[in-house]
Amino acid sequence: NNTIITDREYDELYDKLVALEKETGCVLSNSPTQSVGYEVVSQLNKVKHSHPLLSLDKTTDLDEFIKYFENKDFVLMAKLDGLTCSLTYEN
Repeated sequence: NNTIITDREYDELYDKLVALEKETGCVLSNSPTQSVGYEVVSQLNKVKHSHPLLSLDKTTDLDEFIKYFENKDFVLMAKLDGLTCSLTYEN
């Protein structure tokens, strides 16, 4: 738990890297923008979820956030960083 930089600082640097890659057209294969941070395990059984488990792009602009969620119904749930879990209880 000895982080070098804050999550916010990381996000700012990451966003700058994304912009630089877009501007130059140069994206290295080991760039953090090309990785999910762990090896994908393809042997796991695939399942269809009753509700889509979606991911959203982040924003730091409050007006953009409000505009996106205007007139939308949604459910807000707690989530551990980097982990999504969908549980279904039956009796």
